[in-house]
Amino acid sequence: MNLMTAASGTARPWPRAAFVLLLAAAGYALTGQPAAWHGVPVEDARARMVEQLAQRLATTPAADSRAEDWAMLGRSQAVLGRHDEARTAWAQALRRRPDDPALLAEYADALASAQAGALQGEPAALIDRALAIDPRQPRALGLRATLQWQSGDAEAALRTWQQLRQTTAAEHPMHAWAVQQIAQIEQVEQAARQREATEAAPETSSDKP
Repeated sequence: MNLMTAASGTARPWPRAAFVLLLAAAGYALTGQPAAWHGVPVEDARARMVEQLAQRLATTPAADSRAEDWAMLGRSQAVLGRHDEARTAWAQALRRRPDDPALLAEYADALASAQAGALQGEPAALIDRALAIDPRQPRALGLRATLQWQSGDAEAALRTWQQLRQTTAAEHPMHAWAVQQIAQIEQVEQAARQREATEAAPETSSDKP
């Protein structure tokens, strides 16, 4: 049975709305508005805060800037739709911590959001790097499952979601998402088996001799 065909239109692996971790993390950078900005529209205030962070990092000696600050800038730029600037910021973050699996996975996530959720290409390479360092990295596992789904390998995606469910705590947001995806696929698989059984059953005639 081909789960990709069976699940078409039902399971929704990694829709744009599921980039919750990226948006929530960037939202941290965008919260709080100085009293001096009273009356300034929220979106304008947030954009100015991001610009101030970018200017501060641009004028900070490389030896003194932290990967966390550049990552925060990358998240914030991505939320504002400034994907080129976000990419530059993430590159700076990874230059400082090239072997951080969480940063690698988050950068892959950000790149995918800039290309309508597609994970092929550079995002896929970043996912592989992250999982080579930490095979249990939650975001990287979720992204790999989504990549497998996008590539048409639903069975592999299901196994990866199951791995993600088994290796994350129940309160972890990626755990809940994995549970949801597994349930959707299993429901579709069960419905497909029932249809196959019905189609294979011998036909009976309602006419009696």
